[in-house]
This record gives sequence, structure tokens and C-alpha cells, in this order.
Amino acid sequence: MEQPKETDEDYEFRKRSYKPMPELEKLVTVCEGYLGLIFCRDNLSEVKDKLKNYKCSKGAKIGAISPCEVIVPPGPTGLDPKQTAFFQALNIQTKIVKTQIEIINPAKILATGQKISASECALLDKLNIRPFVFEVNVTEVYDNGVIYSPTVLDIKTEEIFEKVRKGATFLTAASLQSGYPTPLAAKQLVLSGFKNLVACTMTTAFNFAQAKAIKDASTQVKPEKPKEKAKAKEEVVEKVEEEKKEEKKEEETVGGFGDIFGGGEEV
Repeated sequence: MEQPKETDEDYEFRKRSYKPMPELEKLVTVCEGYLGLIFCRDNLSEVKDKLKNYKCSKGAKIGAISPCEVIVPPGPTGLDPKQTAFFQALNIQTKIVKTQIEIINPAKILATGQKISASECALLDKLNIRPFVFEVNVTEVYDNGVIYSPTVLDIKTEEIFEKVRKGATFLTAASLQSGYPTPLAAKQLVLSGFKNLVACTMTTAFNFAQAKAIKDASTQVKPEKPKEKAKAKEEVVEKVEEEKKEEKKEEETVGGFGDIFGGGEEV
């Protein structure tokens, strides 16, 4: 970032590759504390997702601050009865079952922000519990001289497109309602004008090729007259009533005993 000077020891080396990059000054404000820089050329969202797979579990260390709450579950510990002193020092209720120590109730060993003592560290080591999980936490994203929050990377491309489509719909509606033309509403405005022109040709002598094709298509389809529709409806109703009468007659015939003995004559 600093321009090389002739009085610098590495002036000859740096002057060949130096070029001013004032945008890097923004990184100075975020490069604080225990952090690392990840350089990548791929999609930043995909890189952030891959970083979630890199996790490691660590055991407790004396004097360290617990980043989370640690609770030991009840059950057998695999430790012999001679090691009950560790549990007694932490006020953990235990019992001896089959020559091994067993924890009776869930025991809270550490609270968030608590300083880890030697007794707590020794107990967790003996139980082979590694309670702390460390992972890469992305705090800032630097892209072409711009620094922004990593939450921006969680926005999917489909969500961005959906927002753009929704905004375009609102803008088009506002343009059509107000009469102020915009590029988004151009298609609807042209279509509306075309419909008005076609409507004019239906009642006037004015005509043009596209309207003539529509008029020819509309004359080929003859709409059904109301009287014909009513007559067809009456015929359907009559046909349905006749079918109901025939069904009723068949039910009366089948419903009686009839000639069940096959004699052909009633007795």
C-alpha cells in the first residue's frame, strides 16, 4: 500500500511491482484480532458453504474461557470407584454399579463464559469429552474494493430474480395506470393500441392486414342463436324425462314377484 521510496532497503525490488491500490485501505479497519484471509476466485456463496464443513473438536484447557455450556449426561462413565474424588469436587451425584462409577443426574460442568479450572478439565479428559467445536466464522467479505456482511451471500440467485420480477410487475402496473410510458410497459401499451385499432376496423371502413385476418377468422365462426340454444336445451330435457320414465317402468316390473315359478299364469 505504501509507495516505495529511494531510501528504502527494498526500493529496487518494490518499484518494479508497485502500483497504487487505495481500495486496500478498507481492509486495515477489519484486520484486527485472531483472523485469517481466504483468497478465492470461485463463487463466494459456494466458498462460504464449503467452509461450514471444516470443523474440529477440542478439549478443555485450564484457564481458558468456555464458549458454550457443557452438560455431562447421566449413565456409566467407565471409571473405577477409586476416582470418585473428581465427581465429588464438582458436586456431581454418582453411584457404584458393577464396579464402575455411574452419574445419576445430568451434571452441568461449565457455563458460557466460565473460566475452566483444573478439576473440570481433568474430569472432561477422563470422560473423553471434547466439548468445544471450532469452525471458520466469516466476519467480512471483500470484493472489488467493497466490504459487506457475509449474510448477503446467503441470498440465492432465485430470490434476487423473484424480487426483480415482482418490482418489474409493480412498475409496469404503475406505468399503465398513470399513462407514463416505460420500457417495461411498452409491450402492453403496443398491444392495447393494437386492440383499439382492430376495434375501429369492426365499425368503420378503415382496415389493415392484421385486422383483416382477425375479422375473417371471426366471421367463419358463426355464433349459435339463442332460439336454437333454447330448442336444443328443451330437446335434452325431454330426452332425460323419457329415460327416467323408462327406468321407473323397469323398476316396477322387477320389483314384483312376477312369474317366479315359471308357470306363465298367475294363480
